[in-house]
Amino acid sequence: MADVRIDLRVGPLWIEAQSGSSLVIRKNRTLYTIDTDPVSVEQLTGDMSPIATLEPDHWWIQRPEDTSIIQRDGDGPAQRIPAGARLVASVDGGILASVGDAYSLWKQWDVRPLPFRGAFLDATPRVIALSNGCPGSRCTIDVDDLKHGTTVRLRADAADQGALSPDGSRLAIASALTSSVTLFDTTTGHSTMLSRPNASATVAPFTWASNGELLVLTATGIAVVDAEGAPNRTIDDRGGVEQIIALP
Repeated sequence: MADVRIDLRVGPLWIEAQSGSSLVIRKNRTLYTIDTDPVSVEQLTGDMSPIATLEPDHWWIQRPEDTSIIQRDGDGPAQRIPAGARLVASVDGGILASVGDAYSLWKQWDVRPLPFRGAFLDATPRVIALSNGCPGSRCTIDVDDLKHGTTVRLRADAADQGALSPDGSRLAIASALTSSVTLFDTTTGHSTMLSRPNASATVAPFTWASNGELLVLTATGIAVVDAEGAPNRTIDDRGGVEQIIALP
């Protein structure tokens, strides 16, 4: 794919979500969906960020005239959101929803409470990552298996942002209070410290590629590491990139 530049109105911009080659962008207070293959831009109404479906390039979008209903791609099958629930991510068996720090698995009229608690970091279809007691000496990250109900607990100092690898076997975390990105093996708990990212604390300074590599923004470029945290190469961006998302 050739380089393509998409210009939006002046103001703060960040990528909120990804579904395949499609992105949700927030510019000031306005949301856009941007398809990158082929390129197209659509402005969304309302303030709910679309939730990526498990099928790439498709979204659950809140109906503008009724905020308690979502529709697939805004014009497909509709579902009514359970009262008081915040939709978090599409996962195997339905949609992950939260009420405070409690979670449920929601599918149409069925709402099944889950035995997990914490602040949401990221999810794959199979596992979710939640932080508890962060920052502080009691900070932990739980990687919870949605099918089996099991948890792997990881120790950390702080965790503001997190990104699970596509297969859920690795978790990258960062925090405004720490000086590095930490890469965890979610099975063994083994951790590797990576270089400090050069990015806003409000946006995750890393992204996973489909081949299992982790791309991390640094002060001088984009560091590309393997699943064990070993450096593969560096992409020179002159320190100008503020956020990065890997497309398929």
